[in-house]
Amino acid sequence: MRFFANSVGWCAGLALVGLVGCGADGSSSDSLGGSSVHGSEQALSTSGQAAGPGRAAADSEASGLPSGYVVTPYGLVHESCITEVSPGDTVELEDSRPAHLRRARGESKRIPRCQHPRLDSQGRALTAMEVGGLNRTVAASEHVRQAVPRSTPPPAVGPHAATAEISVPAGTSGLSSTWNVPGNGASSGGPVYLWPGLEDPSPSSMVLQPVLAWKYDTSARARQWRLENWYGVDSTYVKSATTIQVYTGDTITGTVTGSDCNESTGICSSWTVSSQDVTRGTSPTPVTLTGVSKRMTRVFGGVTEVWNISSCSQLPSGPMMNLQTSYRTMGGSWKTGSYDIRQFTQSPWCYYDIWNASNSSWTSVFLGFWNGASDYALSFDTSDSRRYTGLGDWAYWQYKAECDTAELVTGLSGNPSNGRAHSVLCSYDGQVNSKLLRPSWSVAGSFANGDWRRDLSTGDWDWGYFKGECASDEAVTGISQTTDGKLATLLCTRMWTETVAGACTTRVFSSGDSMGTSQTLGAGVDWAYGYYKGQCNSPGEVVKGVSRHTQTGGIHAILCCPTGIVD
Repeated sequence: MRFFANSVGWCAGLALVGLVGCGADGSSSDSLGGSSVHGSEQALSTSGQAAGPGRAAADSEASGLPSGYVVTPYGLVHESCITEVSPGDTVELEDSRPAHLRRARGESKRIPRCQHPRLDSQGRALTAMEVGGLNRTVAASEHVRQAVPRSTPPPAVGPHAATAEISVPAGTSGLSSTWNVPGNGASSGGPVYLWPGLEDPSPSSMVLQPVLAWKYDTSARARQWRLENWYGVDSTYVKSATTIQVYTGDTITGTVTGSDCNESTGICSSWTVSSQDVTRGTSPTPVTLTGVSKRMTRVFGGVTEVWNISSCSQLPSGPMMNLQTSYRTMGGSWKTGSYDIRQFTQSPWCYYDIWNASNSSWTSVFLGFWNGASDYALSFDTSDSRRYTGLGDWAYWQYKAECDTAELVTGLSGNPSNGRAHSVLCSYDGQVNSKLLRPSWSVAGSFANGDWRRDLSTGDWDWGYFKGECASDEAVTGISQTTDGKLATLLCTRMWTETVAGACTTRVFSSGDSMGTSQTLGAGVDWAYGYYKGQCNSPGEVVKGVSRHTQTGGIHAILCCPTGIVD
């Protein structure tokens, strides 16, 4: 059980995950330039079709970009450096000559090296060290995390928030991933890129990636979820000429397929990056490469990449992504594994995280973040107040409060005069609440006549009172009381996370408020005016237990616990 990772700037982050762009110093060794002709092969002056901006080669709506630059999964790249491939096209690589684009109808065109440096988010050209010299090695089983304060300043270069990766030194021959499209983001800010992929982690890193992007689409004049395929190495950037719109809840797949593989060298000389919206049967143009001489030894189970976000509310909403990613060895076996988790500095801090769902039958990677959703209170002192009813009546003849499917209880209020429970506070955040498995993994238990505790590792956190407590990988999503005002039943729902027993806090509020902080409500917001309130720190903590007076049945305390990661 460990916490967040590596607070390094994105200048390192780009190279760390293989997102390198123009040559090491941003210059080009190709003297032919964008409009030259090499023999009978016409050089491409811009993306593989027509020249000029507005082809939606990348998200060019991000504010403050230098002229001609667009946002890509590789950072700020000049749009003249992006080649778009049509169906049947092949990118031909050869170490001794520039890359060429072989059209489906047979003609070959040289892809000139990029004449523009790749830039950081402040418009500064990256140095050779920043572009290609910052690859790192991490023990394959190690999960490196450390706390990152919300006050951390924005990174110098840009947008990597979190990665889940694993090293395969012998090389890989393929990747397959299935995931779902999250809810929409805001109409401003972004783009946001979410993707799995393969990388050669050498100084001139090559990365192959199917990409799900929340971005501005120039033809629709609106932000949409788009599915596209990418390849990047040194000063060459290639993407699908035809991308597709996908929609919240759609199931999509991404594959990176190697062929002509040599098990002794660990190299596949040909690769194809493809993806599909399985729900709708549509696909963007695949990207096919030949003449590859690099060994793909790093697998990304999932990456969250964020640009131009000034408020967490601009981020996509739930459900969060769950990537079922596997990779193929050079011997042809498909494998899954526990990924190394890396988290990078971002501002604003939106609790970006990636975590392994290692207790499932299939190894999944969840991408989570808090999207600024507001807390809300549900009163249940005189009737049911339930945002989700799919579990049926889990406490017969009792008044119930129940949060929605991706939200947890983070506070409880009671009447000062008689201790009768009044309302619960429900919260959503990517660090905790998006980690709910599903509502059907829930259990209800009564603590009306004695303790009902699914975890004893927290000790007797409120001696002399009846306690209801969820298991270490559960949190309270609902609570009930009898019609005469006695706390009775807890509803516990499972998460892809664990609470940290040694860091829990008992908040007694039977005779006055005991309040943590709530970033979503803001300082000083009274969500139950006139009532005593117990409240956890939110985002970041959950209510794991509730206690009541043994005789009166009135409220006494809540147990607030931070969460770790199930490894």
